[in-house]
Amino acid sequence: MGAFLFTGWASVFDPQRGLWDSCSTLLLRDVEEAAARAWFEGWLQHAGRAEDEHPRKIEKITVSPLVDRLFTETGDEPLIWPAVEEQAAQALAASEQTYEQQGYWADCDALLPPARLPADLEALQRSLPEDVRSGLNWSAAAQNFFLVSALVIPTFAPEPEPDYDKPEPEDTAEAEASNHARREAPFPELAEKEATAVIRARNTVVAAWLWR
Repeated sequence: MGAFLFTGWASVFDPQRGLWDSCSTLLLRDVEEAAARAWFEGWLQHAGRAEDEHPRKIEKITVSPLVDRLFTETGDEPLIWPAVEEQAAQALAASEQTYEQQGYWADCDALLPPARLPADLEALQRSLPEDVRSGLNWSAAAQNFFLVSALVIPTFAPEPEPDYDKPEPEDTAEAEASNHARREAPFPELAEKEATAVIRARNTVVAAWLWR
């Protein structure tokens, strides 16, 4: 039994509206991965579906196991889900200004180059541009929960040699189906992840800094 972060890409083809894509993320806990995947697939295909909606096609699902420790600014501790969920619900009910100060808008990859990470929180705060620093919460009393993932480094297979003896599909529907099958994932959230951690910190930049 464990906890898993699922991200799914589903598409719907409507002859009137064309092709529509959607991306959904869900965290499931206290369950085996196979059972969690089956439940997520059903949810992705049917949740919120209108009666006249065309069938949804699952294009891709990625799953990441969650680390079973809660990382904080002072160390790590057991991950107690009911307490996390209660505090997270309180954070979601906060005012718009408080929500903005959590820093979901910050580009942590650009702000925290791995080659020169600040040594401590004070150095981290000083290293940020003023327009970023002033928009974030720096009060240690106001802590929030963040999910931070370690991505799998992608490997690229060589392009296959063209088969000049194979005729091009003449049928338009066949050609469209072939192009549809080759579509790349349009959502960055679908990147493959090695693991995901729950981090309690004062803002997203601090959370990313702790993880790195």
